[in-house]
Amino acid sequence: MSNFWKKIKPLTLPRSGQKGFTLIELMVTIAIIGLIAGIVVVSVGAVRENARDVRRKSDLDQLRKSLEIYYAEKDQYPTTGGNWVILNGVDDPLTPKLVPKYVELMPRDPKGTNQLPFVYKYASDGKHFALDCAIENSGDKDQHIIGVWEAYDVLIYRLLSAG
Repeated sequence: MSNFWKKIKPLTLPRSGQKGFTLIELMVTIAIIGLIAGIVVVSVGAVRENARDVRRKSDLDQLRKSLEIYYAEKDQYPTTGGNWVILNGVDDPLTPKLVPKYVELMPRDPKGTNQLPFVYKYASDGKHFALDCAIENSGDKDQHIIGVWEAYDVLIYRLLSAG
């Protein structure tokens, strides 16, 4: 037998007294991995919620600026008769008045469902307006948070006209 095989053979034979991992050791390892994975999943979910909230606030701020420019040119805001309308970018009363001159595209909620509560809403009597959206982060302390939409357990973020 060659010298190589004499060195390898003892490595392939089972060693006496060594039994491998116990069931308890394997269960503890799996539990720790599961706990770490759970923490990572929850953290990533919270980061995504916060990112969507930042996007919502930015979208409403852009709409507010566009509406103020519209008002400066037309001496009134697009009216809804004081009623709330959902801004869907297609058949709402605000889209044809703002797109494409004042805003390139009508923004939509980042969740993309176009279902309550995750929609952008607008109301105006021509002299004043309000823009609303739902905020997912229940700990948000922004000055524009006006309360909780209890039916959906989300915060309400509102921007008002300057005048």
